Amino acid sequence: MLCHAVVLNQAGMAAYGTAMSVSMRKDLQASYLRLATEIGQYAAAGAKLLINKNWMEEPPIAVDHRELGLH
Repeated sequence: MLCHAVVLNQAGMAAYGTAMSVSMRKDLQASYLRLATEIGQYAAAGAKLLINKNWMEEPPIAVDHRELGLH
């Protein structure tokens, strides 16, 4: 069920992106951006949960060069 929720989050973000690109009203674009940001935060929490349950691999992350310099 969690995987379905993550997929629906992706579809929702895509829909808001499409709506922003075709809307000429600036007020609606701001609302779409706010909603897409909220969905992104919700999706990030779902992705962390999937990673913690080992149902999804952690995506590659950038190397922390400051940490490498300390060793």
